[in-house]
Amino acid sequence: MQVAAVLPLITVAGCGQLGAAERPCTAMGALSGVSVLLDTNPALRYRLCAGASCVTGKPGDSDLMVRLPDSVGARSVTVRLTGSPGGASAGSTPTVDERTEVTLKRYQPNGPQCPPTVYHVGLRYEPGQGLVPVG
Repeated sequence: MQVAAVLPLITVAGCGQLGAAERPCTAMGALSGVSVLLDTNPALRYRLCAGASCVTGKPGDSDLMVRLPDSVGARSVTVRLTGSPGGASAGSTPTVDERTEVTLKRYQPNGPQCPPTVYHVGLRYEPGQGLVPVG
C-alpha cells in the first residue's frame, strides 16, 4: 500500500514543482544568424557576410540572412554588406560597402525551458546611415 502512495509523488515531482502550473512548449522555430532588411535598389546584388559566413542575394531582394550554427553563442561578429550592379563581375568595385560589429543576442522563442535557443541580430541598411540595429 505504501508503494502505491509514493509512485504518484515521484511522477508529479518529475514534471516540475508540486503545484506549479506547467506551460507546454510551443513549436515555434528560429534560426541563429544575422539578418539585414534592405532599402532595396533593384539594380544592386547584395552580399552579406557575418564573420566568415556569407550569402549573396538576387537583384531586388528585400532582405538577406546569414545562418550561423546555434552553438555560436552571444558573441561579437563583424558584419559586412556590399552591393554591386546586378550584372557586374565578381571583382567589380561595390557601390555599397558597409561594415559594423554586432553582438548576437540570445533568443528562446518558446520560453526559457523549451528549445530552441538561438543567437541572432537584426539590422537594416539605409543609404547614408549604413547598417542600423532593428528593435
